[in-house]
Amino acid sequence: MQKRILSIGFISFLVGMLGICIVTPDRSVSESERRNLAQFPSISVKSVMDTTFFQQLNDYCTDQFVFRDVWRGIKAQFSYTLLGKKENNDIYAYDDHILKAQTDTDEKSIDKFVGKVNTVIDKMSENNHVYTMIVPDQNYFVPNDVMPHMDYGLLYEKINDIHGEIIDIRDVLTLDDYYMTDIHWKQENLSDVVSIMAKFMDLKTEVKYEIISCGTFSGGLMGQYALPHEKDELIILNNETIENCDVWYLEDPDETSVYPTKKREAMDPYDLYLNGATALIQIDNPFGPEGRELVMFRDSFGSSLAPLLIDSYSRITIIDMRYIASSVWQEYVDFNTQDVLFIYSTLLVNQSSTLKP
Repeated sequence: MQKRILSIGFISFLVGMLGICIVTPDRSVSESERRNLAQFPSISVKSVMDTTFFQQLNDYCTDQFVFRDVWRGIKAQFSYTLLGKKENNDIYAYDDHILKAQTDTDEKSIDKFVGKVNTVIDKMSENNHVYTMIVPDQNYFVPNDVMPHMDYGLLYEKINDIHGEIIDIRDVLTLDDYYMTDIHWKQENLSDVVSIMAKFMDLKTEVKYEIISCGTFSGGLMGQYALPHEKDELIILNNETIENCDVWYLEDPDETSVYPTKKREAMDPYDLYLNGATALIQIDNPFGPEGRELVMFRDSFGSSLAPLLIDSYSRITIIDMRYIASSVWQEYVDFNTQDVLFIYSTLLVNQSSTLKP
C-alpha cells in the first residue's frame, strides 16, 4: 500500500509539473543569469537528421523548465552545504566574492594573442609609443588550495614577447579591487593602476573626480552562484572634462556620452562604461593637450579605465577587436605619433580566438 501511494504521488507530481510547464509562457530572458533563454527550435528534416533539433530541444527544455531558479538554488545549497563541496558547476565563493574557475591554460591561445598584437604593432610608425598591460582576473588573487586556476606564470612569461613596453600592474591590485558578483574591476579603485601607467606614459595623476553612485547591481556571476548574495555598488568617476567630451560610437552614433545613462537599466549595468560592447569609439577632449592622442585596443576591462585617461589626451580612439576586423578599424586609424595601449584581461588572452583577424 505504501509503495502504491508513493508511486501515485510521484506520477501525480510529474503530471502536475508537466501541466504547469505547458501552461506557463516561455521566458525570453533570465534576469538572474543575465542571458537569453533558449526558445522552442524550428523543426526540419535536416535538423532531425543531423540531431541539431534534439540538441536545441534539450537546451529549450532545460532553460524553460518551470521554477528553474528555485531548482538551481536547491542544487547549489545541496552542493555547498550538505555535500560540503567548494564549488557548484565551477562556481566558488571566497572572501565575499563569487568566482568562476578558469582551470585550463591554453598555450596556443596565448601564443596566438602575442602574435596578433605583434602583427598590429608591426604596422605602426617608429614614432608610436607602444604599451601592453594585461589585467589579472580575480582568480589570480585566490590561493591555489581554495580553487584551481590557469598557469599565470606561463601566461605572463609569454606576454614579455610582445613588442614595446610591458606595464605590470599585478602588485597594485587585490581581490577587493574587483566586484563581488562580477568579473570586472571597480573604476573607483583604479587610481594606483593609473599611477603605474603614468610612470610609463606621462599621464596626469592629479585629476579630481566626482564620485557618483549609480545604485546596486548583481553581476554576471551572481546568477551562476544561484544563492542569495550581497549586491555590488556601481560607481562612476566624473568631472567637467568627461562631461564636455565629444564622443562617437561606431554602432551607436546617436549616443554622445562617456557614461550613457540609458545603460543604468541594462541587463549588464557595467555597460554604463562607454556603452558596453562597442567595436570602435572616438573621444575628443576639447581641454586636452593639443595633438596628443591615444589608440587603445581593449576588452571590457578597458571600458572603465579609459575615462580616467581622458584628461591626458586630446583624442582617444578605442578599438575592440572582438567586434571589428583589422581591415575595418584601419580605415579610422592612421598611425604616426600616438601612444598605443593594448589592455586585455588574462581571461581573453587565454581565449584569444574571440579576436577578429
